[in-house]
Amino acid sequence: MSFYDVVVSTDHDTTEHNIGEIVNKFSSKMRERKKLPLKKVSILVTGKRGVGKKCMIERYVNPMGYPNYSPTVRLGFRQKKKLIEGGGEFDVFLWHPIRPLIDARIIKFIQCVIFVFDTTNRTSFEGIPELIRKVRQESSFPDKIVMMIVGNKIDLRHARTVSKKEASDLAGVHKCKYKEVSSLTNEGIIYLFDEVVELILLTHSV
Repeated sequence: MSFYDVVVSTDHDTTEHNIGEIVNKFSSKMRERKKLPLKKVSILVTGKRGVGKKCMIERYVNPMGYPNYSPTVRLGFRQKKKLIEGGGEFDVFLWHPIRPLIDARIIKFIQCVIFVFDTTNRTSFEGIPELIRKVRQESSFPDKIVMMIVGNKIDLRHARTVSKKEASDLAGVHKCKYKEVSSLTNEGIIYLFDEVVELILLTHSV
């Protein structure tokens, strides 16, 4: 399965004021397409503040641009159009909360959750199991939701406090895949998100 970037679209930084409106509108569109071939995928990128969620998404949406380091107000939202060989065009929706927020209104229609931790911050890693538990509890289709654990900031090798083996073992326990990336250098970012999209399409086509 091959992926090609088409266009970068929509950039939102939502607040408590309009999160409900956005979620309701998006949920309605998802319901309209329920019986149609999958044309939209929705991914939540979560983890403790400062682990690099927003920068990872910016790197994926605009690989040639410089990542935006401004803090998210409450729930950030980005959209990217993709072409899949033999499958036409579809939309990738990317959500990222300021904190490790698992909002039930969002989880109901999310098809994938990426749990991000900072490889130099052990506390951010230790909070992952509770987030996984919450997602499985709130998801509308817990057996089909794609979950990935991601270690960010691998460029800071000298400051690393969580080993690759330890993170891989945790992923194995929770039946997730594990990947490592650097939002600073863009290492592994495109491959990560494209693999996630492919997994979603495969999982939800059966």
